[in-house]
Amino acid sequence: MQQNIFHRLATGSGMMMLGLILLFSGCGTSTSSGTATDDPVTPSDPTAKNSVALGPISGATITVWDVAGQNLYQTKTTTFNAATELMDDNHTLVPYAEQTVGKFAVTSLGGLASTRLVLVKSEGGVDIDPDDDGQYVKVEIKPVQGSLYAYVTVADLLNNNVRVNAFTTIAAEWIRQEKLTDETEIKSVLAKLSERLFKVSGTALSAFNPAKLSTGGVMEDLTLLSDAQSYADAAASATIQELYTGTVHLFHDTDNDALFDDFELLVGTNPAAANSDGDALGDYGEFFAGTDPTVSDTVDHIDALYDYQWHLENTGQDAGSIYGGSGIPGNDINVVPVWESYAGRRSIFVGVVDTGVQAVHPDLAANLDLSKSYRYSDGASDPSPDADQLTSDPYGSSHGTACAGLIAASGWNDIGVRGVAPFVKVAGYNVFSLPTDANFADALNKAIDISSNSWGYGSEFLVPDPTLVASVQTATETGRDGKGTVIVFAAGNDRNYNGYKDENNNTLHIGNANNSEILNNPYVLTITAINADGQYSSYANYGANILVSAPGGEYGVNEPAIVTTDYTGLTYGLDSTGFANSYRGGYRFDVPGNENGDYTNYMNGTSAATPIVSGIAALMLTANPALTYRDVGYILATTAKKIDPSDGDWTTNGAGYPINHNYGFGLVDADKAVAEAENFTSLGAETVLPKQTASPNQSISEGTTGVTSSITVTPPQPVKVEHVDVWVTISHARPGDLDIVLVSPQGTQSHLAYGGQYYLEGSYSDWRFSTVRCLDENASGTWTLNVKDLRSGTTGTLNSWSLQIRGH
Repeated sequence: MQQNIFHRLATGSGMMMLGLILLFSGCGTSTSSGTATDDPVTPSDPTAKNSVALGPISGATITVWDVAGQNLYQTKTTTFNAATELMDDNHTLVPYAEQTVGKFAVTSLGGLASTRLVLVKSEGGVDIDPDDDGQYVKVEIKPVQGSLYAYVTVADLLNNNVRVNAFTTIAAEWIRQEKLTDETEIKSVLAKLSERLFKVSGTALSAFNPAKLSTGGVMEDLTLLSDAQSYADAAASATIQELYTGTVHLFHDTDNDALFDDFELLVGTNPAAANSDGDALGDYGEFFAGTDPTVSDTVDHIDALYDYQWHLENTGQDAGSIYGGSGIPGNDINVVPVWESYAGRRSIFVGVVDTGVQAVHPDLAANLDLSKSYRYSDGASDPSPDADQLTSDPYGSSHGTACAGLIAASGWNDIGVRGVAPFVKVAGYNVFSLPTDANFADALNKAIDISSNSWGYGSEFLVPDPTLVASVQTATETGRDGKGTVIVFAAGNDRNYNGYKDENNNTLHIGNANNSEILNNPYVLTITAINADGQYSSYANYGANILVSAPGGEYGVNEPAIVTTDYTGLTYGLDSTGFANSYRGGYRFDVPGNENGDYTNYMNGTSAATPIVSGIAALMLTANPALTYRDVGYILATTAKKIDPSDGDWTTNGAGYPINHNYGFGLVDADKAVAEAENFTSLGAETVLPKQTASPNQSISEGTTGVTSSITVTPPQPVKVEHVDVWVTISHARPGDLDIVLVSPQGTQSHLAYGGQYYLEGSYSDWRFSTVRCLDENASGTWTLNVKDLRSGTTGTLNSWSLQIRGH
């Protein structure tokens, strides 16, 4: 059934009611891969020109796959025959043009277009001339116990223009390690390497043949290279030498920059330094940005609107707010130093569960993976908003595009904005095109690394949602090969809503993130928002389940909102003419670099804070892919920085961490989080203590005394707390009257429910609250629940409550 959820999307000129919750406060291709063949493994045509050569590889099994890994063809390289391959002296190989050894032909590839890429794998065989001197010496020949690879076009393969060699193998091993499946991107990688290695522009890696010798035994193809030594280095690399020994290749990466050492030989960078030229971007990022990783040049490729992005680097800019209100310098996520080493990697995928991601946006297209994306309304791999979405909500349908830009807008490409992790991949899951429970559950359980969710229930409703909770539990238990999908959720934007009144017309408040079951479970990271002054955003929800804060901004009128990608053009999105005229007094983000309305300065909310944290999580996984989802949350909390010290809610928990219901553990600090992630020792297996229950069945009198009940925890061995669940069953006609506080054995108070002038629909029938505020405290001792009724007119009973502690 459709999600029964409601939320107000406040605009500058009124309110809109939506049946979907986008936690934004400011406003309302796959291609055919061909078919497999049943061709037998037989020697290929002896007149073939394709070859496998370190020296010529005799009798290797050749398998051809499409990029998706489907087997298309199989054959063998021609075996060595002394009678035809050797000259009269019986040691010198005949010139390359006369050789047949090591060659193979491919006659059919299932009708694939000539420009399509395929992957050629050469497995086994014997290298008859390992030192490439043109001499056949029996004691020198080496069996090949591993595999060589080459990405090539169908046309080159069918036309016998392919050489599987050391260059192609190193490149292909890295492409496969990075899980690149987009043919355009793979071709770009190959082209960049070719530009680096060869004198003549456009020479393919697979054109180089080390076995090509003149009559005098001179290697002719060395003249193709810009630096002849590059081939000797590649041939001597661990990647190639391990082929002979059968050693499993370990992709040695001395500088931990996701460019393994042998690949850096081809790129020309320093394998012992993540940033060879010492500029603002590490080698990996520069390779994908197209800047030169060996020359300090990133200052010449600043994204056009980067200076407006205070959440990345707060210099006190106004971010284009209408009346020029600016922030306070330094209130940002401290990500700039991180990019010098880590700016994301292509093997990391962040799912954007939202209204869709516009596939053709110029700042997103390179980082959007259509093979993983999905639009639920029609099953398309293009996650863009569909026609119905654009018609029914021409402005709010850009929400997912804005979120995706905050995570992974391309960096250093001279246009638009920059994401927190500019070189990770995003997948768009357009669940709001058909928002059913089943579709939300499916989107939350996709095979990705991080799931970014800027949506949720309104905080005035107690709505159980076991379907979604079960889905995120599965994702964290099984995702990322058991390390767990990192699931990030927005806390909501209800703090300043004043639409509910009591019988005397007094305002009843909402805004407690603890009133959402999806935000209370231990499998998600709950994120709230701050503004450019370093204070909680005026709308941002609070709660004991808030982990950390991140920039969400204000409304872009008197104070900055957030600058990010928007639906392109002036017809749809937050920078459209219609939205500007209807809600912003005609004001657009009309600045140089945004002439076409492809970007907005009006994104805000915990909707914005959530993808920002998702981007930081992607940088952490770039630095250390072994982190579990619990490790990521722990590091974010323990490296966050205390802000707004004058806020009276700050206190210190029993483990010494500053905590605040408005900020969680504070503002995320990307630099500290990534530095901690690099060599982090995992928390290890999670300890889940037995659920314990108390049944006081006590009446809750009105006033400040309330009811107190305790549970004593005595684990068999010490447990440090990570997450505490509290279930309550309370009979009361007006649950918003009740103030509920949990006190840990170390005295840390977690305000679970706020009583008195609060509006709340639903009932506390085994309702699950949670707190993260007791992080690293000792679980042992007496935990106390205090329940007060702070509004007169009704009374109730604390029937029972339960406690369960998770930790390490």
